[in-house]
Amino acid sequence: MPFSIFSLAIFAKPPSNTEITANHPIARNAIDRTGIPEQHKDYDKYQNQKFNPFFDLGAWHGFLLPDNKSSYGAFTGPMIIAQESVELNTYLAHEKTLLANMAEVMNQP
Repeated sequence: MPFSIFSLAIFAKPPSNTEITANHPIARNAIDRTGIPEQHKDYDKYQNQKFNPFFDLGAWHGFLLPDNKSSYGAFTGPMIIAQESVELNTYLAHEKTLLANMAEVMNQP
């Protein structure tokens, strides 16, 4: 019996930061600022923007926090306010990858 409980503990999916935050007593009424948009217009089932980036005092760009550990260090924004809201994170997903690609292009004859 202890082995099976131990096995479940090892293979259980850890909760995401969003789930942890949603269940925290201080954050129950807070707006969720986590997420990683994967397309230009990322809508929920009600056709609203799926994510709520943080815009500071009327800034024209906002940012999201990563929603899982594998995205720590990734660039999850910015969302730019223009005629249409645009997410740039698809192009700037991981700084390291972007810099590596730029270096490769610069080194070509």
